[in-house]
Amino acid sequence: NGVTIPTTPITFTITFNEGVLGFTQSDLVVTNGAISGFSGSGMAFTVNVTPSSEGTVTLTLPANTCADAQGNLN
Repeated sequence: NGVTIPTTPITFTITFNEGVLGFTQSDLVVTNGAISGFSGSGMAFTVNVTPSSEGTVTLTLPANTCADAQGNLN
């Protein structure tokens, strides 16, 4: 069919304005891809997403999934 599926991971950077607690890879929602790496702590995280087919890849962090030290949710 001539369609080539990209296999190179896309790196996303997630930055909070304060350090967060309890933020894990399972908090993220990805469409048209698979998470192939997750790292970071405090205010800065990176995640690699490998596309699963041709098209748009999205990465979402739903509201109220992690909090800062004072308990304020994202």
